[in-house]
Amino acid sequence: TGNAWSVLSEINYNKTQVGSTHPEGRLSACCDMNDEQTGIVCFGGAGLEGDFDDTWIFNLTTKRWSEILPADGKRPLPRFGAVCGFKRGRFLITVGSDIDGKLHQDTLILTLATRLWATGPVPPFRKTDAQGCLIADALFATTGIDDDEVPSNDVWRLDWDEFIWRRVVANEVIPP
Repeated sequence: TGNAWSVLSEINYNKTQVGSTHPEGRLSACCDMNDEQTGIVCFGGAGLEGDFDDTWIFNLTTKRWSEILPADGKRPLPRFGAVCGFKRGRFLITVGSDIDGKLHQDTLILTLATRLWATGPVPPFRKTDAQGCLIADALFATTGIDDDEVPSNDVWRLDWDEFIWRRVVANEVIPP
């Protein structure tokens, strides 16, 4: 039987130079598939020399990385352990932490067509190493480590249309 996994791109851990054709090796970046399911968009992460504030897309057809440079040069603060989602041409990142342990409490939205970041709703929580997923028109964030460096098990929902954070309560029915 064959191996179900295949390498699409190998990234070495050497320092990436400006104008590079691939991101520097990293861990805890947040990534999601684009709307067309032709590329994987990734933001941030931590590397050997610090955390990152860059955004890259891996084209699944050409098997090549391209950096998404903001049109106005403004980038989110560097972070790793963030939660993200991609929907309707927008890539959203929220929470995470920097290399010094500062937890972020923000939501930022990159519109891919304009390559501009905008500020979204402030989440009512701060954490890093959270897990998230996009289901229908909502981004869910759960678990992670909070301000007290304690693992959490709360669940939060960001409605993609209203852009309002809501806590999901156990045994609550979530509207479709």
